[in-house]
Amino acid sequence: MYKDSINRRILEGARVEFAKSGYHRTVVSNIADRVGVGKGTVYRRFGDKKGLFTAIIRQGIQDLEADLRRSIQDTASPEENLEIMVNVFFGLYDHSRELIEIILTEGTQLIGIEQDELKAELDAVLQVIEWVFRQGIEQGRFRITDAGTLAFLMHRFLISVLEGAVFFNYRPKEAFGPLLLDIVLNGIRQEQVS
Repeated sequence: MYKDSINRRILEGARVEFAKSGYHRTVVSNIADRVGVGKGTVYRRFGDKKGLFTAIIRQGIQDLEADLRRSIQDTASPEENLEIMVNVFFGLYDHSRELIEIILTEGTQLIGIEQDELKAELDAVLQVIEWVFRQGIEQGRFRITDAGTLAFLMHRFLISVLEGAVFFNYRPKEAFGPLLLDIVLNGIRQEQVS
């Protein structure tokens, strides 16, 4: 659905309008005008404003999953793949900051998007992250053996850093990328505690 060029243009225009005006002040006719289609085209393709907003979030999650799958390498070490994963997530700040801002400021609860509406997309992202941890567990490189829980915690950790980057206006890759990887791979405790 999102590979269609008209749908992509509508979603891009909607991202700009939602970022500029917020969910409640955005008018579908302004989105249609921005991309050069009729308002009816937007409604036929996405239902209503909530459907359009949900589609923007869904597309963002799908793009993240595709970037992760494209970037993670079977031949790389688990540690290298973790670094790649962190870079992909933090790359969202550079090329999709407005999407992060929309989600944070409008919030999925604010407009009533149900978690089930995005569950499949979120599960697909978690599966990629889980694969990286499973790779490390199978190679005996990671001591914690619950790849699913590790994937969930890593996802939430990365999302929290992105939220902070938007609120406090810092670039997450430069500010926290290496430290985050060090914490995940080595912890914070000294080897020898007296």
